[in-house]
Amino acid sequence: MSARHTFAWMAALSAISLLLGGARELVIARELQASGGADLFFRGVVVIGAARNFELSLLRSRWLPLPPGPGSLALLREAAPSCAVVIAAALAALALMLHGPTLVSIETLVLATCIAVAVGGAAIRALAERHGREKLGFVLEWLSLVGTIAGALAMPGQALGPIVGLTLGLVVGTLLLVPTLFGRSDHPPSVAPDRVPEGVALYVDTLVYVNLGLVDSLLTAFVLAPGEFALLNYGYLVVNATLAVPTAGATIVALRLGGRAMPRDIAALRRWALLGGLVIGGGVAAIAFAITWPVFAGPIDRIAGWALTDAIDEIILLSAPFAGLRFANTIGRQVRVAKDPQGLVAYDLVGLALRTAMLCGGALVIGPLASPLALALAELVQLGTWIRWRPRA
Repeated sequence: MSARHTFAWMAALSAISLLLGGARELVIARELQASGGADLFFRGVVVIGAARNFELSLLRSRWLPLPPGPGSLALLREAAPSCAVVIAAALAALALMLHGPTLVSIETLVLATCIAVAVGGAAIRALAERHGREKLGFVLEWLSLVGTIAGALAMPGQALGPIVGLTLGLVVGTLLLVPTLFGRSDHPPSVAPDRVPEGVALYVDTLVYVNLGLVDSLLTAFVLAPGEFALLNYGYLVVNATLAVPTAGATIVALRLGGRAMPRDIAALRRWALLGGLVIGGGVAAIAFAITWPVFAGPIDRIAGWALTDAIDEIILLSAPFAGLRFANTIGRQVRVAKDPQGLVAYDLVGLALRTAMLCGGALVIGPLASPLALALAELVQLGTWIRWRPRA
């Protein structure tokens, strides 16, 4: 019952994130449109999101299945080296994506500050979830979105406003989560005592699988025209928002079940993964067709101030296979994340290589539409990590 309760609450709160995310993208689309400034903002957001997702996913995988005992401050001290490495890597990635005057601009300086805040906030959020306070973690998500909207409206027509707003939102949200460091877990997960140590494999898997969007941001800086990366992000808003509502709860529940790895839990995860993937993929395809209708496209385009829906409908439609596969893999592979992360690395690297080849080659022929197809290919490879795999007795 607690698993269902957690999933229901996480999905409901993610729906609020969906609405705020939609509002953020419409404001950015109106103020920056498909411009170089929009590209700068979204490349920065991709790096910040990659750093946050890496640290949050890594610490969830390490801490959620861990039996009760270690204190919060001890866990934070343990996580400090990985936080420092993630911040350094994110700063290097940001520098690779930017060039010319942009590299030494005030926008870049604020983005660098935001990266450090985001990684620290991810660690504190992971602790909140370990203590059974998953719902409180959404404060961090909402304040970052609200801050971005407020910054864009306060400084219209330039990328600095939303970047400053995002940073301030993350700062306030992180401070509000600090009291959870001293809380106790309401429902600590129970796991088998012989959990396999993650070693380097969990780091590699988290970096490669969770943050595939980082590859897009880096490679498209060289193969896409100015403004096309912004179009991709406007389209991916719909896809990511559709995924966000069920994924947040599904990840927490699947990790806890994966930590136990009982046969009935594994069977249940596989069933729900496949069914959920079909539903999510179908939902994204339906949205792609819906926004071609004037009744939906008209209001969205009026708010944005330009023909936004016509520019992104194909991107959304071609993202449907990726969305379905991503959700299925998010649930299905959690048993292996908890029990055998070493076995994931080969699939991660093969998927990354195939996706990079498709993205670079396809972008020269079909432009930004190559990105969702490459994403789907990488996710297709990941089915091999869990469809037939069984934990060792």
